Amino acid sequence: MRKITVLLTAFLLVLPAASAAVEPMISIENISPQPADPGETVNVDVRLKNDGDTDATFDPLQVKTPEGVTVIGTTASFSDEISICGGCQAVGTVYLKVEKDATTGTYPLRFDLEREGIGVSKTVELQVDGSPNLLFSLSNVSVAPGETIDSTLSVTNVGTERATQVVANPDNDLISFQPSSVSLGSIPPGETSTAPITIEADSSMDSGIQKFSADIDYRTDGGEASITRTETLSIRQVAELAVSDVDTGSATIGKTSTLRLELENLGPGEAERIKTELTCDGATVNRETAFIGQLDDDESVPATFELVPDRKNVECTVDTSYRDDTGRNISETFTFSATDRRSPLMTAAIILAVIAGMVYLYWGRQGDEQAEI
Repeated sequence: MRKITVLLTAFLLVLPAASAAVEPMISIENISPQPADPGETVNVDVRLKNDGDTDATFDPLQVKTPEGVTVIGTTASFSDEISICGGCQAVGTVYLKVEKDATTGTYPLRFDLEREGIGVSKTVELQVDGSPNLLFSLSNVSVAPGETIDSTLSVTNVGTERATQVVANPDNDLISFQPSSVSLGSIPPGETSTAPITIEADSSMDSGIQKFSADIDYRTDGGEASITRTETLSIRQVAELAVSDVDTGSATIGKTSTLRLELENLGPGEAERIKTELTCDGATVNRETAFIGQLDDDESVPATFELVPDRKNVECTVDTSYRDDTGRNISETFTFSATDRRSPLMTAAIILAVIAGMVYLYWGRQGDEQAEI
């Protein structure tokens, strides 16, 4: 019994020494930069120790990273099997890449040093400090001079940090925005906030592309910030057609008459595919439609129609359709008077009356001459 006790005591004394033969340890000496910006390369300096008294060979250092951070390499001392003598250490660097779209936050990094499936782990935190990047746009970017349209203003955060209390202030001397200041609340990375807005273009604006800017104010964890962005608005070319003159000549009831009207483009845009239709109440229009084609700014062109009035007072309507940068229609109404056409019997009666008068005067004069003789 005493012999067994002595052997057991000797075994217990030897056990701690055996367990301390290989004692790996991991320490993180430095992380640079800390915090890191999205897209940056991060250097992590690592020290590996063997606090035991027996030499050991370990597997290559394993580094586990979360989504958003990747390992791009290590120094040679960590890439292959790592031999560390008892009481010795090995130092090296692990190179990490923070992805460009990594958002602000804390990213845990785990380092594993193993041999024969047994080892130690060390976890540290990498801080990533992103920033908002705000862009804005309008849903309807086409307006005519003097026109008011409803639109939607959108602000998208393409950055890597949440922006809060976002306010957009679009500005252009010749474009009016209502409201002039648009609040869009909080916008996380990758998301968009929208708000309705009304756009009115000054009537004196030239057609083409018009630029305007917007100051976007917002807050982050670091405080207040502001960014200025530029957007474009398309000013459409608008043509304005009008009937500048109407000439019915000597329209006569029951007779074919010519009606001539003048179409004028008051500008500023070019009018194309012009089609004019004439309808009349009190007259029959023989040819109702006239195709004119194209009319430049400040140009005019005649349109001619044939009609037969069937009463004295005639009312006509001119409907004109055309295209500039959009489809348009105008309609104008006018009236004119037609004269009565005398019937053949009435004309014959007038002629007979004239002849009778002439005969009467002739015979009366002859009688006077005989009386004098």
